[in-house]
Amino acid sequence: MDTINILLGIIGLIITVGIALIPYFRKVYFLGPELTIEVLPDGGSSGNRGYSSKNDKSKGYLNVEEAIHIFEVTWKIKIKITNNSTIIAYYPEIEFINQQLGFSNISELDRNKPIKENEQLVINATYKIFEECTGRDRTQIKGLPDHLKDLKIVLSYYNPSKKPFFTIYSHSKQSNRNKYTRTKPKELKQIGR
Repeated sequence: MDTINILLGIIGLIITVGIALIPYFRKVYFLGPELTIEVLPDGGSSGNRGYSSKNDKSKGYLNVEEAIHIFEVTWKIKIKITNNSTIIAYYPEIEFINQQLGFSNISELDRNKPIKENEQLVINATYKIFEECTGRDRTQIKGLPDHLKDLKIVLSYYNPSKKPFFTIYSHSKQSNRNKYTRTKPKELKQIGR
């Protein structure tokens, strides 16, 4: 009988310790920050950079209405990162999966600056193209450029226990553009990160 009581006591102690450790493991391994990404237009410009060499100059003059110009079209873009949780996100890193889109200018995300709960960071970017067309056919700056419709961004960050979390932003989706995961996304594996 004493052996059974000792075994029951040991089993009871193990169960008690196990139940007490569940919140700890949940906090360390499963709870993490939830960062969202928004890509928003912030204006831009379309500047004439001169006449194109494609114009017919055989007549000795150019018809201004029909002349082909070189336009520099610039979109200003804000990439807004928001921590929608009460958990601080440490060591944030942003990775643009389709690098062929290439922003001409982008401010950096400071990896050593944590993103506090309910905090918002804004990364300013510029996207620029050159086009040769007539004045009436030039690209109008409304919203985001069509070239960014396939934009994919992966944001990686850590919880206070140094466990990794990821947000995958896909601009091509109309809803649920942000996907949260604990496992390293295949997009990062494909580019060797």
